[in-house]
Amino acid sequence: MSLQNLPPNQSTCSIFKVPRVLCSVNNEAYEPQSLSIGPYHRVKDDLKMMEEHKKHYLNMFLQRRQGNSLTSYVAAMRGLEERAREYYQQPVSLGTDAFVEMLLLDGCFIVELICKTTTSGRHEQGDPVTGNSLVLYTVSIDMLLLENQLPFCVLSKLFSMAMPHVRDPFIFRALLFFKWLFPGMRFETSNISSSQECKHLLDLVYHNCLLPSSSVLPSESEAKFIKLKFIRSAKELKEAGIRKDRFQK
Repeated sequence: MSLQNLPPNQSTCSIFKVPRVLCSVNNEAYEPQSLSIGPYHRVKDDLKMMEEHKKHYLNMFLQRRQGNSLTSYVAAMRGLEERAREYYQQPVSLGTDAFVEMLLLDGCFIVELICKTTTSGRHEQGDPVTGNSLVLYTVSIDMLLLENQLPFCVLSKLFSMAMPHVRDPFIFRALLFFKWLFPGMRFETSNISSSQECKHLLDLVYHNCLLPSSSVLPSESEAKFIKLKFIRSAKELKEAGIRKDRFQK
């Protein structure tokens, strides 16, 4: 029996498909706009532009530690294949090679994006993702969708291999990355003290994001600025590869 035909272990499933009753209300609220992570949305044509950017980020990731070859990262992902498949509610039909490639491309993209934005700054001119604030915003939102997750053990493995001497755990960098999406929110990292307890990025944010008190809520003028900050023209939407009709429905 091939691995892709094995039924998932229900006790370890944590990456689910959104129930149809919720999708019937607003299906696009649960679908990625620009970035596919994991197996559920990877075949959609309107998300393929980001696949080329993933390869660019893979090359940047591979430069972080010259002693590690691409082969070593592939071998590490193969070692996590069976465990990673068990995270998904629905059996993943991808064969071993395609599944391992997905783990590597998606995982390296996430780790590289989080690490570069939390160390060198959020915006980098010329970068296909961080160089465009709209793309970075939509990518960040897509990374928190339930159906758009990668097992956290994959991210932790890649991070530890590429940056073994970094003192800050990956969970802290991930929370710092998402903090800008939630103005006024506080993050309590003690709720998840290690990567072994974390299932995926959405799980990490869910358990560590605390509602702000009234004293730290943004003022009315600040709230308007936050809203206007992410309103972009139709031209910018098109250049970012995002269809305008997604926002009109």
